[in-house]
Amino acid sequence: GRDTIAITDGFPGGPPPPAAVPQDTLFARLTHALDSLSAAGQFSGVAVIAKDGVPLYQRAYGQADIAHHRANTVGTVFNIGSINKIFTNIAIHQLVAEGRMSLDSTVGAYWPDYPNAEVAKRVTVRELVEMRSGLGGDVFGAPPGKQPNDIRKLGDFLPLFVNAPPLFPPGTDQKYCNPGYVLLGLLIERVTGESYYDYVREHIYAPAGMTGTAHYAVDSLPPNAAIGYTTSNGDSADSPTRHPNSALLPGRGSSAGGGYSTAGDLARFVEALRERKIPAAPGP
Repeated sequence: GRDTIAITDGFPGGPPPPAAVPQDTLFARLTHALDSLSAAGQFSGVAVIAKDGVPLYQRAYGQADIAHHRANTVGTVFNIGSINKIFTNIAIHQLVAEGRMSLDSTVGAYWPDYPNAEVAKRVTVRELVEMRSGLGGDVFGAPPGKQPNDIRKLGDFLPLFVNAPPLFPPGTDQKYCNPGYVLLGLLIERVTGESYYDYVREHIYAPAGMTGTAHYAVDSLPPNAAIGYTTSNGDSADSPTRHPNSALLPGRGSSAGGGYSTAGDLARFVEALRERKIPAAPGP
């Protein structure tokens, strides 16, 4: 009579699925694994398992702020890195579904005076979405004469890639591309007339009930935010100890990444996809 969770490979003709694991056994195994990783200093964060939108398992490990001895909790807000790209992808498809954009139109169709004429003329929205644009550049750098922390809006990222040499002709190859997703966010702003941050909050986070998700400025983090740590010193040799990564981050994240969310909000996002609460989002 206990709940069970079965994990299968999902491929027809593949090996038979393993026997279902009783839920309490699965949770005990997961707890043991996470306890071991945490004790070894290899995991700091939150694990959540939910069913039908209801959390069945929640555990937090490690320190959100080492200097102030503040532990992670299930409500801690973390920098989610490139997870933000799925929100940008959905936003583009919402505008396409509304007839306000076309995947096969060029950048120039929505930004006629985009400061790189070749990109405006040749790169399509679809190529940006699929990372086949060939855009170069490094969005983790600093604008001329400034520091990464000086970046506060999407337009501040533009000098970091707008004139970078292309990596390949548009559509001829595929390469993971942060600049392409920053440009998608800028196109969203031009088409909608509102900031990217406001658009995704209203059209994606709100329908999903993601109340703890946002693009916080690096110097205006909420009290429940986790501090990121690194051994990197930028261009110099790595440090033997971990230290806050704040100086290496943009002042505010972008449509390519760097927003903040909770584990619970990300679980709510998955459930919202299953229940099709977010317009034009992919289904389960």
